[in-house]
Amino acid sequence: MNGSATGAQIVPLTPVTPIVFPRAEDPPNAHASNDAAVAAEAREAVRAESGLRMSAGVAHNKTLAKLISGLHKPDDQTVLPASHAARVVEPLPVRALPGVGHGVEKELASRGVSIASDLRRVPRGDVCEWLGARVGGKVHDAAWGVDREEVREKPPPSSVTCEDSFRSCTSWDSVDKVLRVIAPDLVARMDEEHEDEVERSIAQGAIVPNGRDARTLTVRWRDRGKWANSQGPKLTSPAAETKWARSSSSTAMPKDATDRRLDTARRADAVRSAATSVLRSELKRGFDLRLLNVGATNFRLSVAGGAAVGSTAAATEVVSAAAAMNARRDYDR
Repeated sequence: MNGSATGAQIVPLTPVTPIVFPRAEDPPNAHASNDAAVAAEAREAVRAESGLRMSAGVAHNKTLAKLISGLHKPDDQTVLPASHAARVVEPLPVRALPGVGHGVEKELASRGVSIASDLRRVPRGDVCEWLGARVGGKVHDAAWGVDREEVREKPPPSSVTCEDSFRSCTSWDSVDKVLRVIAPDLVARMDEEHEDEVERSIAQGAIVPNGRDARTLTVRWRDRGKWANSQGPKLTSPAAETKWARSSSSTAMPKDATDRRLDTARRADAVRSAATSVLRSELKRGFDLRLLNVGATNFRLSVAGGAAVGSTAAATEVVSAAAAMNARRDYDR
């Protein structure tokens, strides 16, 4: 439901009992006011940067915030006071609760449980016996709007990837055209990871900001047809020729790819060349590709503002020096 720019949203969760959800303009308390302001700032930042609109949910735990985040799509937010939490969850189908997939939903339905209020009437021990202690406890808590998991900052991703899918790719010229599209995108993603790490280290008070650079390039592909690569299955029957073979292989990330002193085109060419070498070494008996993916993995700290350090020994020396300077910052104050 989309709401007006001011006032509260009334969302009829049941035919007879509407729940009033205040928003940032009319918060229920000071804490909600601060949290709603943060959500509004985040939405505005995304819109200013990308032009995309967002909805958001503000609540006292992750489960509830996620449940209400989509109520006022596409460009609004909802604040849920803790005092309303149990009433909001009560009429929801169990499939809406975290931890409830198709299998759990089917198990609960076989025992006459279809909505959260049904689940509340079942002793917690019985639910844990049906679903196991971990899942059962989480699902039973969720039926009451309870989430015991601590909110933690999401760590940096262990890899970034770019891919393209297509109807058919059977020649090396076609492979090259695909790589010319996705290789620059991967370079841009690696630069974003580097800058994100710089911002994180500055926010933590680092004297010498750190970046992140990938050491490994991984290529993944999906092949179809009578051909089989060195890692894929041997397809012999006519019926088997329609099966997909998913494969991957890795190599060292080219130094030029992470050298930010070079222009993007040269860095993307380094990625494209390395990815082509990987594919040529694996696809020796012909191919009919439907997907190509290039990814950067095995990230390590690097010096912000400069090129990626070439050798492992040099990288260790420079990063260790930066870490030592950052470690002294408390003593230098």
